[in-house]
Amino acid sequence: MANKLSMNRLYDESMEELLNVKLDFQFYYKDVYDLKHSLTQKEDYDFKTLLSNDDDSWDYVENGFGISGNVLIGNPSSLFGASQLVNNDAVLGIALQWLSKQSSQRGVIPLASINSTTPNDVFIPIDHYFQKDKLFGEVHISLVIYLKKASSNSLIGQAILPGTILGSIPVMIKNGI
Repeated sequence: MANKLSMNRLYDESMEELLNVKLDFQFYYKDVYDLKHSLTQKEDYDFKTLLSNDDDSWDYVENGFGISGNVLIGNPSSLFGASQLVNNDAVLGIALQWLSKQSSQRGVIPLASINSTTPNDVFIPIDHYFQKDKLFGEVHISLVIYLKKASSNSLIGQAILPGTILGSIPVMIKNGI
């Protein structure tokens, strides 16, 4: 039986600069009356983002938590072309990927599709709530670029299998785009 190793071009720092992504995320939780309350973000010594409310009464197992905001993609067409991530007729997807090892759950939440003709400065809204009693332990959230539709004439090094994650956009939580 032969083994197969795919060598796809991956989203890297040079593509990140060309793409020009700006993020504006906020975390929140809902109380018993379904009202939203902001969560404070603090980075710990392991460079993890810790969430809490002002009086430390929030518990995400009991209340859940949400993420809302926007992603601004400044130059989406920079990922397309013969020498780029995918060819011009391919379609890429942007999604939130989440993982909780302790609760043995993971998922992908598709947010948007982009192609070579997508205009510059595209706003992609994000609003997802992780329900209570679903997750526990650490939850890892990342913003990923994946191949949604392969090119009909992919070149060597370009992904051809839809669903292939091509890279992760660094999520540095900031307030304001």
